[in-house]
Amino acid sequence: MKSSNFSFNSKGACLNCKGLGFDLAFKESVTDVCEVCGGRRFSPEVLQYLYQGENISQILAFSVEEALDFFDDEQISDKLAQLKKVGLGYMNLGQALNIYLVASYSD
Repeated sequence: MKSSNFSFNSKGACLNCKGLGFDLAFKESVTDVCEVCGGRRFSPEVLQYLYQGENISQILAFSVEEALDFFDDEQISDKLAQLKKVGLGYMNLGQALNIYLVASYSD
C-alpha cells in the first residue's frame, strides 16, 4: 500500500463520509456517526492492515503518552517526546481540529 492510503484526507478515506467519520444530517451542527466506517474515517480495506496488532485508526486514537510506549522507533519517539515536553501528552495523535472550533463557537 502507498502511504497516501493511510491518510483520511486522501486515498484511504472512507468513501461514504469522505474521511470525516460522520455524516452531516440536514445542517452542519447535526451529525451521525458514519455507518460504513463507524467513525474510524478510513476505508475497510485500509483498516485491515495492522502495525504491531493495531490498525491506523487505533494508532491515531493513542494519546502522545500512549504512543511513546507503543513506538520503538527513535525518530518517532523523539518527536512525541517533544509534544509531551510542551504539555501535549494528553492529545490524541489523530486529534481533529474541528472539535475545538465547534466548542469555541458554542461558548
